[in-house]
Amino acid sequence: METKSPSATAKLIATGTFVLAHDKRYSYLIPERAGEVSAMFIEQFSRFGRLTPGMLKHPSAQLLLQGTISLVKPYIFLHYALRKRFIEEQVRDELARGTDQVLILGAGFDTLATRLHREFPEVQFLELDSVATQDIKRNVLKMYGLLGPNLTLRAVDFETPSSLAVLRRALRLEHRRMLVIAEGLFMYLTEDRVHSILNELSSHATAPTSLLFSALTPGPSAKLSRRTSGALTNLWLQWSGEQFRWAIERGDLEHFLTERGLSASVVTSPVDLSSRYLGTNFAKVRHKIPKDELFIMSEVKRFSEAAASTPAKHLGAAA
Repeated sequence: METKSPSATAKLIATGTFVLAHDKRYSYLIPERAGEVSAMFIEQFSRFGRLTPGMLKHPSAQLLLQGTISLVKPYIFLHYALRKRFIEEQVRDELARGTDQVLILGAGFDTLATRLHREFPEVQFLELDSVATQDIKRNVLKMYGLLGPNLTLRAVDFETPSSLAVLRRALRLEHRRMLVIAEGLFMYLTEDRVHSILNELSSHATAPTSLLFSALTPGPSAKLSRRTSGALTNLWLQWSGEQFRWAIERGDLEHFLTERGLSASVVTSPVDLSSRYLGTNFAKVRHKIPKDELFIMSEVKRFSEAAASTPAKHLGAAA
């Protein structure tokens, strides 16, 4: 159901991006300008006013920041950063393959499209999210001159049937190849709603289409409300009404995707990403990073199967 306030999760992730951008241990994980743009968003939704890099020079701000980190646990922030690092790598790979439209479902205050649409002016970026979140994001991007002609922000409530119509129209826009991203979205939707979105995607895609998404796994407790992100963080999300609704076992993923006309090309986990990106810090945090999430790159099968059935073209001298 649509609310008048931006997503609590979107606020948390923007704050985490800003925090880690100024953490000497992990700032290398945060893309250039991501922390700066996150501070612009925080200025608009924070009742405490703007957080800027300059504030970190003051001892009192340092104490406040360290207190915040100890309360919500830095590992959930690190988890978000690892997830976003992986997603950006996949997006850049897809752009190199000729993707000319990127559709982001539930973009929140993520900075990916804000940064990349300037770097890739020939690619169309479209973000869908709640009215409250999009209003703040649009105002900030316009205020700082960061909203280019190839970035569109559109309001949608993913829990209503009308969201499927918006998704269908986006899929029918003229493009050669599309990438759809659903980072940290499906876990907050019912299973039926997740099914509807995926069915819409596989049925109405008009060109080769990839889906990059994250999904919770139930974990040992099989309770979606229990995670390793810290008690205060979990309480805050529950208080905000943002509770987890959908998860899937890793062993069920292939069948789940096949039934919806998709096939997975990459499936990875927070542990895999920690090992890949954290170097010597991996051993220190491997048992503290939330493990109950998967990151999946998949493709609409009818396009990938058609490509596979087409004889390969070989370059060489004419006969």
